[in-house]
Parts: sequence; structure tokens; C-alpha cells
Amino acid sequence: MVSEREKISKKVAWIALVSNLFLMIGKIFFGLFGGSEAVFADGIHSGADVVASIAVLAVVGISNKPPDKDHPFGHGKAEVISEAIVGIILLLVSIYILIEAILAFFEKPSVPQYSALIAAIISYIAKEILYRYSIKQGEKWNSKAIIAIALDHKGDIVASLAAFIGVLLAIIGNAIGWTFLLYADAIASEFIQVQRIDKIRAREHGHYKLLDIRLSLNHDLTIKQGHDIAREIKNEILNKYPDVGEVLIHVNPYYQ
Repeated sequence: MVSEREKISKKVAWIALVSNLFLMIGKIFFGLFGGSEAVFADGIHSGADVVASIAVLAVVGISNKPPDKDHPFGHGKAEVISEAIVGIILLLVSIYILIEAILAFFEKPSVPQYSALIAAIISYIAKEILYRYSIKQGEKWNSKAIIAIALDHKGDIVASLAAFIGVLLAIIGNAIGWTFLLYADAIASEFIQVQRIDKIRAREHGHYKLLDIRLSLNHDLTIKQGHDIAREIKNEILNKYPDVGEVLIHVNPYYQ
């Protein structure tokens, strides 16, 4: 017999799955055709949320099974596994988004359309509602899987707000002739699961360029995780821009 806890867990996961699927499609579409790096990156992040929701759904039924001969203490550890899966998925997406955000600085910025602005607003409102509902149910039923979904929604709230601000500043900058504000959209895309880029410097060195990038990652990442992120960023830049001869990346810990 399915318990009430399992029913609620599946309900929350299904709501997250369906809503993230619609948000993913909408934000990727309006990000691409609305000319917004930030909204597009937010859409990619929603795609990761879809996969994370599926992972949670896959273990919810297992975690609520009663103890048996092989698992005398029950199957609750499955929720911890799902929590870890969500974290890994979001980490991989963060690396991709960070690379794309840095590369955007080397290209001519586009002018976001109002449709991208509307998409960011809708995403912010939807995620605020989803977070409040999910965290309430997660705390009520003491479910790590539901709480992981809720915290993911919370991160999306910040991402959607950053996307909205970036798009708005870019639109205003284009209207009043402050073209440097067009980069606000690209900067905003860095905040979608990437905490901060502290400094980017470039200098000519003969026939090639040298880059110095300083960025902040979550302080609870391991040294290896930080190293891997920095290495992927470096390799992506060197592969895409043959006139860049060397990339030095310094990683700082980020605290709230």
C-alpha cells in the first residue's frame, strides 16, 4: 500500500518535472529568439532540473519501502543518493554555463527582446510558488529528496531574478546608447548556479593573447572539483580562440 509520504513525494516531484519542462522549453526558445544569454542559460538550467526531477521520482518509491532482510534499517538512504544526483547534475550544468558566459565576453553582444524579459518574470513567479510549496512539504514529511527539489527551486529564483535584471539593463542600455550595458545580459548568465567572476584581464603578447581569470565557486566544493571546472574553462577557451595562447585561472571560495 502506498503511504501518504510517498504520494506527496511523487506529487512534488511530478509538479517539479512538468513545470521545469515547460519553463525549459519557454526559456530556451525566448532566450534564443529573444537574444538573451541569461534567459537561455536559465533554460539550460531548467533542463537539468527536469533530469533531477526524474532522478527523484526514480528513488521515491524505493526510499519509502519498509525494512527487509537485506535492508534492516529501511531504504531511506535512497533519498540521500537522489540528493547527491541532483547536486552532480547541477554542478555539470554550472560548468557549461560558466564557460558559455565567459566566452560571451569575446563576442559582440546582442540586444535582448521584451519577450525574454517576460520569460524571466514568469520564471521568477513560478519558481517562487514552487519553492514555497516544496519546502513546506519537504519539512513536513522530513524528505531529503523533496527538500533537494525545493532548494533547487530556490536557486532558480535567484537565477531568474538575475536574468530579469540582466535583460532589463541590456534593453535600457541599447535604448539610451550605453552599449556597455549590453554585456549585463551575459554577466547575468554567470549567476545561474555560478556564484561570481571576480576579474577578467587580457593582454597582447606578441601574436597571441594572455588571459587572467579569477572566479568564485561554492566554498564546499572539493579541490578536485574546483580544479576540474577551471581546466574545462581553460580548454574550451583555448579550443575556440586560436589567438589565445595561455589562460590562467585562479579559483576563490565563495561564501554567502
